[in-house]
Amino acid sequence: MGIVRDRGRYYWVKRVPKRFAGLVVGKDGKPVTQVRQALHTDSKVEAQAKAAQVEVARMAEWEALAMGDSGSARAHFDMAQRLAQVRGFQYQTLSTLLEAPMDEVLERVKDVQKPKVEGKPIENPAVIKAVLGAVPTVLPNLSGVLNEYFDLTTTRHLRKSEAQKHRWVLSKRRAVENFLAATFPKHSPPIDQITRADALRFRTWWSNRIEVDGLAAQTANKEFGHLAEIWGTWAELTGNDLPNPFSKLALDGEKRDQRPSFSRDWVKDRLLDPKAFATLNPEARDILLIMINTGLRPSEISDAPLEDFCIQENIPHLKIAPNGRELKVAHTPLTKYIITHDGGRVLTASRVLPCSFSGPTYSNMIRDATLGRLPNIPPGIVSVASTETTSYEATRFTADPSLPRRSKVDALRKNAIDLIAHCERSGAKRVFALMPPGFVAWLRRADLNAHAVGPITENHKGEVFQVIECCRPFFLGEEMEMRA
Repeated sequence: MGIVRDRGRYYWVKRVPKRFAGLVVGKDGKPVTQVRQALHTDSKVEAQAKAAQVEVARMAEWEALAMGDSGSARAHFDMAQRLAQVRGFQYQTLSTLLEAPMDEVLERVKDVQKPKVEGKPIENPAVIKAVLGAVPTVLPNLSGVLNEYFDLTTTRHLRKSEAQKHRWVLSKRRAVENFLAATFPKHSPPIDQITRADALRFRTWWSNRIEVDGLAAQTANKEFGHLAEIWGTWAELTGNDLPNPFSKLALDGEKRDQRPSFSRDWVKDRLLDPKAFATLNPEARDILLIMINTGLRPSEISDAPLEDFCIQENIPHLKIAPNGRELKVAHTPLTKYIITHDGGRVLTASRVLPCSFSGPTYSNMIRDATLGRLPNIPPGIVSVASTETTSYEATRFTADPSLPRRSKVDALRKNAIDLIAHCERSGAKRVFALMPPGFVAWLRRADLNAHAVGPITENHKGEVFQVIECCRPFFLGEEMEMRA
């Protein structure tokens, strides 16, 4: 073992012993004869102390590799933590103890010198090393982190069905397996040895797959997101202050094209044809028809009990509830859709949600943007997002694309008025929406008391929007009457 000084900083350097030849590999996966590790110090005394710990950790890792068990070094460290805990101490490395108060150090020394029942001091060297911090810290590899992540996040999937939980676990495992196969095909290093450069190599690996195999950038970005979430959650919940190498890896090129709507003739000739679903059994046919008419997900229909089908109401509808599974969108039961129609033909639609809703991951769009949860919306759209029970958020304004422009504008204006009227009946005092700035004047021309409450903001795609509020009195005519 030795330390060398390079450009004012010290490094630990060691020639790989012959008995480990071929087992120790570099970042390119090829065997190396010498290893070098930064000690992150310009002090020779500190470098010597750190080098001793690095030496022990590396030798333990190589011994484990020679035994065909790359996890034994980690198991040895876990055992040391448990032994220290049994003796009433939290495991601290020797370097940490050297900076600890003298009273704490003396307490540990006295503990290992305590006589046993027969009057003999502790002779087990493993206990002594655990209490005095002589076992080097060995963090788990990424597969081990994944398993600990699952244990740390059990409450996240308590409401998931078995099928949902299987898909949730599978997506995380696939991301980890792909990363290790692309960057560390022969061995999986401890997590503190995974660097930003490794993550960027994985990003390049995905870029090549997208170019050669025609895969979607969205698939790669999902895996980057899974890895970043696994790493970040594990580090936070285990108290390991490690920089997240998987953050901000997203690839450009995701396709977000608007899906074309079905024409009325196509719906009439294909979906409403009595023979269209002749090969389906009645239950499957009913589920498909409900999906077509409501936009509900298959499981939201198939898992619903009979009492949730409210077909005797003035407006027949289906209640959305978990029913033994986790809802994909937590606020679905609270969401109301405002639909404008003419003679059975849907012209426009919009959605409204209480601002007081807060789910496990997301709440409402404006609040989530201010919290930095939405990559396509800058957080500065408004200084403080309302979470009051009397505040609502309106989103998803859409219209039948086949409508003439004038008819489409009129239908959207009527839908906006109907939405505000619904919120007023629900006890709302304020209604917010994230829209292009020009809609302030547009809403006021619809006799709605609208005004901007946030700055005009532009995202990286060049899209411009602004937070707009309608408040009581919601209608300008009412405001003028009150003033009179």
